[in-house]
Amino acid sequence: VELAQSYGRILAAAVDGVLGSKMTPLEGAINAAFERVDVPFRKPPTREELQKTLDSAKGTARQHAERLLKVLERDGKLMDRYPYPVQVWQFGRGLKFIALGGEVVADYALRLKAQHGWDATWVAGYSNDVFAYIPSLRVLKEGGYEGGGAMTLEDFPGPFGAAIEEIIVEKVGELVERTKSQE
Repeated sequence: VELAQSYGRILAAAVDGVLGSKMTPLEGAINAAFERVDVPFRKPPTREELQKTLDSAKGTARQHAERLLKVLERDGKLMDRYPYPVQVWQFGRGLKFIALGGEVVADYALRLKAQHGWDATWVAGYSNDVFAYIPSLRVLKEGGYEGGGAMTLEDFPGPFGAAIEEIIVEKVGELVERTKSQE
């Protein structure tokens, strides 16, 4: 309880600091764009690979193989990509709001703010779809839970492919260009 109260005081002080500072009004037209872009998974496992995992593994690896074999039975194939939502809102010549689906890692906010403006770009995850961790290439290479391990808890065939970050960043760039203020 003490820790929660301490964090509450820190948050209240931060809000007071913002409210006490000079704010920039948002003026002009609001332009928005939304698209889905296919982000690839790594090569899905074959039926034989899944059967081998089912025969030899335990725990979540075995459960994942069971689920994927059921998907193969039902659909005849596994997903090889995911229709990823990307949205951009441009408020006049001021704030740019980039909304990304899933639980994106911090690398996206850092990269997109560096690309599109530190002071007037806001990047948000958990937007329009919450289905998985969205790793950057760095996190994907590191592996671990966010780099692909969490995918075994779903019906996804495995980690995302190495192109995921570039595909998302490129789509954001297209939508930023499309929503630029004409004022």
